[in-house]
Amino acid sequence: MIKIRGLCSGYPAYPVLKSVDLDVAEGNVTVIVGPNGCGKSTLLKTLVGIVSKTGGELWIRDEHRNTSDDFVSLDSLTTQQRAQKIAYLAQSKQVPEITALRMVLHGRFPYLGYPRRYRPEDLEIARRCLNRMGVGDLADRPMNTLSGGTRQKVYIAMALAQDTSVILMDEPTTFLDVSYQLEMMAHAKELSNSGRSVVMVLHDLPMALEYADHLVVMDEGKIVFAGKPEDVYSDGCLDRVFGVTVNRVETKDGWKYYCV
Repeated sequence: MIKIRGLCSGYPAYPVLKSVDLDVAEGNVTVIVGPNGCGKSTLLKTLVGIVSKTGGELWIRDEHRNTSDDFVSLDSLTTQQRAQKIAYLAQSKQVPEITALRMVLHGRFPYLGYPRRYRPEDLEIARRCLNRMGVGDLADRPMNTLSGGTRQKVYIAMALAQDTSVILMDEPTTFLDVSYQLEMMAHAKELSNSGRSVVMVLHDLPMALEYADHLVVMDEGKIVFAGKPEDVYSDGCLDRVFGVTVNRVETKDGWKYYCV
């Protein structure tokens, strides 16, 4: 779905990503882990164009082309076209004083002209996405009156309304209690099962190992190891990068990981 080759990016006088290569497959949950400041969030922001790349290539599959060469360069797309392919949920979000329905309608912006006038189909899509996340009855509730977990559901509904093949989530479980964290990861799995590519940045190593289809370990702006969670665990790179010991126990529900 996405091909990243030799990607370099960062900020003036402060390069962050250093020749990153990565393939993001469709229908998978790709989880990126790494120490603070290693470039995880910068990678997501570069994909959506918030941070400009200074080198390398970014390619995304064009589902409308049925040729052997069905990838297009992200650089060739306008901001609006890129937003029709990639949705991004930032780590920290200001809570606007608007209703949940209005928040979800933001996901329709890439398909509207200016001034923005919502069409009946936009309203229908927004309500359908709220219902899919189980919060349809809260459409008229102000965002600032919702709990953190419920707001996250609204934000995911907004990403669904954007109708993209790729969804990027930066620390979607931060500040959520355990039940909401598990529910959030279940939603990510459901999205990938529908054919979308879900890319998440997480700090919780056990959760990343349990829920990822593809796990990417970053350190100092580079990818240290990427592969299936069991391969990442067996390599021992998590222990080296984080300075902890990652262990696991086998249960009736599969491997459960923990750090000491």
